[in-house]
Amino acid sequence: MWAKLLYMLGSSENEQADSPHNNGTALKDTSLGNLIAFAKFSSIIPSESLLNGFQNEITNEVKFAVQLHELSKSNVGLNGLLCALFQSWIGKPFDGGVDSVEFASLKKALDLLKDDGCWRELEKLYGKDKAFSLVLDILFEMSNDEFMWYRFLRNLQYDTSFSIPLIELVEFLRTTWRHKLSSTKI
Repeated sequence: MWAKLLYMLGSSENEQADSPHNNGTALKDTSLGNLIAFAKFSSIIPSESLLNGFQNEITNEVKFAVQLHELSKSNVGLNGLLCALFQSWIGKPFDGGVDSVEFASLKKALDLLKDDGCWRELEKLYGKDKAFSLVLDILFEMSNDEFMWYRFLRNLQYDTSFSIPLIELVEFLRTTWRHKLSSTKI
């Protein structure tokens, strides 16, 4: 259905419709605006409906999320779609609201993880393991839900465009948990 809708939107302007995996051009003004309008008209929770449509077309969810995050800074209407995507990553249902502290934390975390200067400075000053620990401390200050952060980071871990080596950060978090469990008396 979504592929057909994308085609109809594109052909109405006498050009082929953009799909999310064609250089990310589907996230440009008119096509996405039309899709959002269609989702709002046809669904109880339009952002979730739109995300479900996009997930069939997306080849790389992380790149899609990063691009969507950047676009949402100038187009607040995209926050619902980004929130629905993040909620699906952390295993929580999306209720249509984008004003949660949790969503704000996830957006802030994405900015932190993309900040090349911050990571390089931490790694230079403290070494990789201590820098990982500090990054996790920052995330846990935003939200103490460690499982949420694990799920979020696990979804991002294979994207090498982040300055922080996320695969290693996820493994560091797992190792930290193993040490906590082994030192806990039952």
